Amino acid sequence: MNKKKTIWDDLNELPRNEVAEKETWQKIEKNLSKPKYFINVLTGFVTIAIVFLIFALLTTTNKNEMAIQQASEQSLESVFFLNDSVFDQFDVKPSSWYTFVQKNTDEQQLKEFHSLLTANKKVDTPKPSIEYLNGAYVDIILKYKNGELKRYKVLLTKPGPGYIYDLDTKDWFYNDHPNFEDSVYKLTREEYTSWLPIFIIFNLIFTTLVEKFLKRKYKVEKIKFGGENTVAKYTIYGNIFLIGFFLLLMIFRQFVIHIFWILLFFSILLTINIMIESKYGKNKAGIYMLISSTIGLLLFILFFSLNI
Repeated sequence: MNKKKTIWDDLNELPRNEVAEKETWQKIEKNLSKPKYFINVLTGFVTIAIVFLIFALLTTTNKNEMAIQQASEQSLESVFFLNDSVFDQFDVKPSSWYTFVQKNTDEQQLKEFHSLLTANKKVDTPKPSIEYLNGAYVDIILKYKNGELKRYKVLLTKPGPGYIYDLDTKDWFYNDHPNFEDSVYKLTREEYTSWLPIFIIFNLIFTTLVEKFLKRKYKVEKIKFGGENTVAKYTIYGNIFLIGFFLLLMIFRQFVIHIFWILLFFSILLTINIMIESKYGKNKAGIYMLISSTIGLLLFILFFSLNI
């Protein structure tokens, strides 16, 4: 049975010119080996464009992050203030652990006040000088989120409001924004705790009940300190007088003191009184009464001065 020839068989039977075939392959290889200038240029351009785009994106992102961080750092975190100040006095501390120093963290009020500060204009010292020297001020410490502190005295009386004294640069500024006075008022409005009256009533009731309980337990008509020793009596009552005097002084003069020194003062006087009473007292009623009354007075000072 004869096999039918295919087209490939016919092609194979054609005569071959090896020289011409070799030259053809050489031309093909030569053409393939030629540099593709257009392709290379295009590839290089695309590569450079991609690298530039990535660099631009990274740079833009970093700039945005830095801008956001700088804006955040330049925003106010809190304001510490003290009212009823005079020109040559500045007692505000950047901490709530000082007596009578109040803190405002209201974000809306802080943002409003900070924006109004851009309207400050540097001016000469107000005249006549007696008006600003004897004027009433509110002392302010601005605390920024990056830890920076700025100290200002805002003049509330004539020729203010609007006059601001920068304690760091020793320069006077004037703010003529119509909302400045209202913003200062809202920012430095004193808010006393609503717990203070309740605490005073509770402390009086508690002290009275403790005294009645101790009288009944130790069967005495009146709790006396120091026993029969005259020096011990005068020492204990003298320390009690010092505590009362300190309480009145804190209320009417409003000294700015760190809470540590108040605790130390009360601890020393209470320790002395307890040691004397334990040695010369007739019973423990005086010791317990000294402890309860001293702690009550201490808590009253803390509630009143720290606005707990």
